[in-house]
Amino acid sequence: MSEPERVRSGSFQIDRKRALELLARYQLESPLHFPLAWVRAASAAQARSIELHDAPDRFSLVFDGTTYEESELAALLAGLPAETSDSRVRELARGTAAALPHVDAVTICSGWNALRATTEGETLERSPKPEARTTATAHWPNGKRPAAFDAVMAALERRSFPGRIVLGGRVVGRVPPGYWQPFEQEGVRGWLAPARRKSASELQLHQLGVACGLMSGELTGHAQVRALVDSPELQLDLSQGSFLRDERLEATLGKVGRAADAFALDATRRLSRVLPLIGEWLRDPVAYARWKERVTGLAPEGGIDGALLDAQRYFALDAGSAAERQLEIERWGPIVAWLRETALLLFGDGRRPQSDLERALWTAPLYLTVEGLPVSLEELERQRLRFGRLTVAERAYSGDPALPPAVEVADRRRMLELLVWPAGDRVNP
Repeated sequence: MSEPERVRSGSFQIDRKRALELLARYQLESPLHFPLAWVRAASAAQARSIELHDAPDRFSLVFDGTTYEESELAALLAGLPAETSDSRVRELARGTAAALPHVDAVTICSGWNALRATTEGETLERSPKPEARTTATAHWPNGKRPAAFDAVMAALERRSFPGRIVLGGRVVGRVPPGYWQPFEQEGVRGWLAPARRKSASELQLHQLGVACGLMSGELTGHAQVRALVDSPELQLDLSQGSFLRDERLEATLGKVGRAADAFALDATRRLSRVLPLIGEWLRDPVAYARWKERVTGLAPEGGIDGALLDAQRYFALDAGSAAERQLEIERWGPIVAWLRETALLLFGDGRRPQSDLERALWTAPLYLTVEGLPVSLEELERQRLRFGRLTVAERAYSGDPALPPAVEVADRRRMLELLVWPAGDRVNP
């Protein structure tokens, strides 16, 4: 084979400005959404706090955590659009590249380093003193903030993981009202609450602190929950706005499922201490009526204030004690309903308890007798096997009709369905 012959040589030039415009257009939902990428960079840097400063002439994002080395800033845009394994660098670069066609300059100060980037190029200087935090700033053209940036700020507030970002001295984002508990499971973190009645799990997913979609469905073999989930491992589509349904999502869901079981186990153990006391309170018909509403999911007819007045009259207690009892009833009713549905999900096929959660649910006082005494699924199963029947009824108060007759139950699933979704809330084994 003959040696190749050189024909001609030359060079070509990349239109940097055009390349940045294309990158911004196809790598984010909107070019002005560059702060979302910077939020992800801050999350990847293990920032404990992120501050936003929205001024007429500039926008800045300041965060603590791991600062950037000289070599990282010097080559910040060199690898784009190629992906790097370090999301801390990749997301800072992605946000910077998206911002450049729409600003005069982007400056980044971190540690000893100060980078200034424009569509023409970058310059890197050494700072006179080290910065403990990283500050990324977009300088608006002619010192004039675009009106369209209002929508970006609204998106930041709407899509940021609760409690991470400070804007104008206030924390952005709140966990919804209700019984929510924080969790961290193998790098995935967030907040959990009991699932809605007769519903599968509902998850609001975040990747590195920025919301990327909602999903609902059963966490197979686990307690069902509502969850705010922040996972660094989720894979996003090209716009960086939606998660991909791949093996990384499955891994995240597995971790959420294990966290949900730990959450339910903790609630079950707490309930074992609380429900016997609640059973005593429910000897009062007003308290029992509110308990029934909370357990069955029926909307209360009046507000809490009116209910407290009735509770005070029946309990004959001072306002503080009545209020505390009422709040416990309000809080624990939905949790009890959720744990009962979890028991139906886990034991409805007739199998014996195996995991720590299953053993706790099997022996915990999930129910009350008509006398207000706690009773467990284990005890009810023993009753069913011995007599083949249970009495499911509401507690009888003075003037109430007689209790309905015993209900024949041939299998455990039917028993659990009666106990999870009865008209009333009392059993008489």
